[in-house]
Amino acid sequence: MKILILGVGNILLKDEGIGVHIINKLNEQYKFPDNVEILDGGTLGLYLMPKLEEGFDIVMVIDALKTEDKPGSIYRFSMEDIPYKFPNKISPHEIGLFETLTLVQLRGIEFKTIIFGIVPREIKAWGMDFSIELKDAVNKVMGMILNELKEIGISYSSK
Repeated sequence: MKILILGVGNILLKDEGIGVHIINKLNEQYKFPDNVEILDGGTLGLYLMPKLEEGFDIVMVIDALKTEDKPGSIYRFSMEDIPYKFPNKISPHEIGLFETLTLVQLRGIEFKTIIFGIVPREIKAWGMDFSIELKDAVNKVMGMILNELKEIGISYSSK
């Protein structure tokens, strides 16, 4: 089984980069087997398509999720939970993660998608750290990812 754990976001815009911060922390603290790839997807959007077409069985995505919920709230869902994946876009520069995942699936590439969304406090302020409200969420999401891996029989070790 081949697994991709993908953190996305812009680390220059505080909480917008929470997915990348979590990926970096996973890489710093754990060693994963060769069939698990940890990737900083940053703001690559459509440029992630070749990577997503590499035959993964499971793709876990970590990203900021704008909702009215309190900062630090965590959501776990799949692509099937998103009813409408192609809102009207003005330009190709606006194509984001959900559209990219959908385009890969439309090309006949199948994988299970698990999305971990963390509600941000600040996504338009400059800064390379994240808000204090998200500190607990980072550890909780890491635990959720590690539990997902454990449930499918993937072992890992602390560094």
